[in-house]
Amino acid sequence: MPVENSRLQGFYKLSVEDRRKRLADIAGLSDEHVRAWADAELDENIADGMIENVIGRYSLPIGAATNFIIDGEHYVIPFVVEEASVVAAASNMAKRCHAKGGFVSNNTDPVMIG
Repeated sequence: MPVENSRLQGFYKLSVEDRRKRLADIAGLSDEHVRAWADAELDENIADGMIENVIGRYSLPIGAATNFIIDGEHYVIPFVVEEASVVAAASNMAKRCHAKGGFVSNNTDPVMIG
């Protein structure tokens, strides 16, 4: 999600609710978007419309990696993972790259046919 400044010092020290409020404020998110983070279960009918062959749903935590600058724009990147320290590691590496201007992307023309 685009933000004005991705450097959120002390973000990890905030409560979960305070983190949601902070991100809602800096990213201009609606109450509906914030509630979606707090709701633990995905409706089965919605899940069935999202991917093929749905047989169930599985809840995972959503974390926010901070400090990202990509092509000169600041971002907070949502991560859905079960592995401890992945979000912290991504935020730490982005913080190290932050001082040098962040990340620069490039791509080639599409190669898929069809």
